[in-house]
Amino acid sequence: MPSLTAVGQQKIDELAHRYHVSSEAIITLLQALLNSNGTMAQFNHPELGGMGQWLASGMIMIGDMFNQTLATKVRDLCVELSQLMQSYPLVAETTAVSPQSTTTNSQLSWWPAELGIPSASGTQNLMRYAYFATSHRLVIDCQGQISIYDTLNYNVGGVSQQPGSSDDLSFTSQYGIVNVVNLPLISGHGISATANEFEFSGNTEIIDPDDIFAQIEQLAELKQKGMISENKLAVKKSELLKQL
Repeated sequence: MPSLTAVGQQKIDELAHRYHVSSEAIITLLQALLNSNGTMAQFNHPELGGMGQWLASGMIMIGDMFNQTLATKVRDLCVELSQLMQSYPLVAETTAVSPQSTTTNSQLSWWPAELGIPSASGTQNLMRYAYFATSHRLVIDCQGQISIYDTLNYNVGGVSQQPGSSDDLSFTSQYGIVNVVNLPLISGHGISATANEFEFSGNTEIIDPDDIFAQIEQLAELKQKGMISENKLAVKKSELLKQL
């Protein structure tokens, strides 16, 4: 947890009161923003919709995918916090970086160097990931086995791993939750033999992702017009995403 200055604590308390969330939730966002100098935030807090991500470009994704009111609140919080970071000393400055911290930062760069700096990265259990939005690549490291996937038209949020399994990985996107094995494997062995069989066997019909996404958008419009229920939208969206 960052060490707040007096003005930092005041600003955090003001935001917590105005947005009706706890100071702990605000500090979670602040820590995420500090890690990127205010350009993005990758977070996980129940009051913020669970696992989520915000980019300075305006993109926001939260685990509670259909809660647009909460998504807007989190986005506005990130924007305000980022602006406050530029105007006030919210966190007490540290005067030195320990050798241990330098080593830790170096060890985090486990992905191929040519991919550059990831838009988001994280770890969970025996898995770690790095997402590169510009090159549309998702790198997964499961117990030392590195695999690189093409993320197609997806904007990847947090990658999650089912408890007790190193094979069942999924990520949040603008189209909902997607299993990693549904992405084209660029290099590596994939997260499991089953995943490789999925990629290279079975139905060989080529499906245009744009067609799938267009159908999902049409379903969303029907939902907004009250012609289908939210549950029906979720079911149909899941069926369409499985075709990718």
